[in-house]
Amino acid sequence: MRVVDPKRVRHFAKAAGRLAKNDRIDARMIAEFGAVFAVVEQCEVPTDPAREHLASLVGARQALIEHEIGLRNQISAAPAGAARLSEREREVAELLVLGMPYRDIGSQLFISAKTVEHHVARIRRRLGAESRSEMLSMLRAMLPPHG
Repeated sequence: MRVVDPKRVRHFAKAAGRLAKNDRIDARMIAEFGAVFAVVEQCEVPTDPAREHLASLVGARQALIEHEIGLRNQISAAPAGAARLSEREREVAELLVLGMPYRDIGSQLFISAKTVEHHVARIRRRLGAESRSEMLSMLRAMLPPHG
């Protein structure tokens, strides 16, 4: 006995041109679906480096998505005022996320690099980040992308 996904059977029947609302036809399609996929499951798929590379990329993408979700959850679970940045802190954060050095951020905002450093320290404390890289990840998750 085999459990099958009704949607997959429906797509299989549609592809076969035998989509009908009839118990006899439905039963026949389910049996045919099971037989076809039982054979497919027994087939050995040769290893393909491109397929393996694609699978690793898909896995890496999924890990990034889960990491981003974790960061968003961490930000939303932070104390009410923690994720709120002042206007100046937000400006510094947006330039920081772009990878600009403190000196360039300071020049663009007409403040000293030391002041930028103080803003970054305050941002990190407000977000509760353990490290600079964690702070940058949190900022990327909470700030709208530039484009």
